[in-house]
Amino acid sequence: MSFPYTPTFAPGDETVKSPGFLNDPTNYHNRGNSTFSGENSLYGDFFGLDDLFTEKPEVQDGMIQVFKDMVSNYDIDGFRIDTVKHVNDEFWQAFGPELKAHASSLGKDDFFMFGEVFDFDVQALSRFSTELPLDATLDFAFQGTARNFAGQGGSTDNVAGFYAAGDYYTDADSNAYSLPLFLGNHDIGRVGLFLNQDNPGALDAELVARDELAHALMFFGRGMPVIYYGDEQGFTGDGGDQDARQDMMPSLVSSYNDDDLIGTTNTTADSN
Repeated sequence: MSFPYTPTFAPGDETVKSPGFLNDPTNYHNRGNSTFSGENSLYGDFFGLDDLFTEKPEVQDGMIQVFKDMVSNYDIDGFRIDTVKHVNDEFWQAFGPELKAHASSLGKDDFFMFGEVFDFDVQALSRFSTELPLDATLDFAFQGTARNFAGQGGSTDNVAGFYAAGDYYTDADSNAYSLPLFLGNHDIGRVGLFLNQDNPGALDAELVARDELAHALMFFGRGMPVIYYGDEQGFTGDGGDQDARQDMMPSLVSSYNDDDLIGTTNTTADSN
């Protein structure tokens, strides 16, 4: 077995990981940071996080056992699984049935697993719950549709077309009604940010109305609504990732506290 570079451990770290299979450097792809294109989307490190060689049986079995142990030890009822499209299909084909069977043996017959697939295309999203054995994916397609309609004045035809495409998710054990819906999250940013970007100079009353319209789509359409904490307080933020993680308690972060919240004169420096 060969790798693009020879992996090494810092002195003293050779046995620091648990379970033990994580200490074997050949259980990682060792290709450097991912370019998120082609095969490198599966094999590259995720922004410096060492990418596990999930094609190897010992890695596959080891990771499945880790998740089984979490269910057993902490009474977990389901998983939100990050970045599933960056792991080989064969892993999920083994992972899904084994986790379901283990949960069922503990009396958890409604164990629910949904994946985060950063893609706005319905056909690409639906593959993970039809061709692959996950229960659902986060509905990025809904997020794009809701933003277009509530924030950008998009056509109702776009909304109708989005719902019509829901049949892509239908198979023997899942459908579009299982999808977790969201308007914003830690990765892409908050719905309040998008409304500000799409309507520069809009008055607070208009932004509140658009915010309520977007949330009405989420709450009263098919699927399971997911509120990103703080959106109900009018949080906006300056972007995604660290720029979308405002505090609910009074914040000391200046880049949060200068945000103009929707529908209130409070800031994140206040208790929210």
